[in-house]
Amino acid sequence: MNTFQKQIEDFERRVEALKILDRAMIANKRLLDADIIIEGCTLIWNIGIPFLKKSTRHHVYKPFQSAAQALESIQANENLLRVCFHLELAKYEI
Repeated sequence: MNTFQKQIEDFERRVEALKILDRAMIANKRLLDADIIIEGCTLIWNIGIPFLKKSTRHHVYKPFQSAAQALESIQANENLLRVCFHLELAKYEI
């Protein structure tokens, strides 16, 4: 594989990982385990960082929205993470 093919494969894997984490966040909310929710939100943030360009931002909207809602539901003290999610969601909506 050349470099371009590897980048495309990495991109596709990240998109799939975000979809899986988004579905997992629904189950995490039912468990109400704060540690698992925060860990899941951190994973969504770290995997979603490369998608914060204008052309790829639509891939992270739904997972970021789920993560922000999950952090809100448990009233997490992870204020920086919550702010980052809300900022990126606002950028998308503008």
